[in-house]
Amino acid sequence: MPSVSVDENIQKITSAIEQYTKEILRLEGSLRMFHEFKASGLETIELPHEPRPEKLEPVDEEDEEGEVKLQ
Repeated sequence: MPSVSVDENIQKITSAIEQYTKEILRLEGSLRMFHEFKASGLETIELPHEPRPEKLEPVDEEDEEGEVKLQ
């Protein structure tokens, strides 16, 4: 006979609700921003055709003793 874990389902559903809540808050923030753009008179946003490649700087790393190893 198949069974379902009540606790496991509670955890999964709670986690899903938390994820959806974060996504809704992110979308509400984006919507608010675009409403502010519109209220400021902005009708279109020009985007670059190609993203600019970013040049990353090397980062100094520490060894196991905490000493900085230069690259």
